[in-house]
Amino acid sequence: MTPLLFPNSIWVWWLAFCGPEPVAFAGVIPSTHVSNAGYFCRVGVLGKHCGHRLQLRLMRAMEARARLNGWCSIVSDTTDKMHSANNFIRAGYRLFSPKNPWAWPNTLYWRKDVK
Repeated sequence: MTPLLFPNSIWVWWLAFCGPEPVAFAGVIPSTHVSNAGYFCRVGVLGKHCGHRLQLRLMRAMEARARLNGWCSIVSDTTDKMHSANNFIRAGYRLFSPKNPWAWPNTLYWRKDVK
């Protein structure tokens, strides 16, 4: 996996490759809704590369980066994607109810302490 760092920023994106082909990506940015937390903003894995724990590996990389940034936790959200919800559970994330929900009415909110 290759992290992409943006100058003067704590936004970080990762790309995973299979040979020269990018097959997965993920990003973490500062949360604008939860104090001292990163926001797991996007993840994607090409269909033929699913089932190889790429999302979990990307989540672990984000958690390590969150610790380097001094954040206490990572938050994220899902709607009707059962595979994503199960991946959050496998990675140790737990459902939580934010003080000010930021997404759709049917959104599930996830949080993991990383300190």
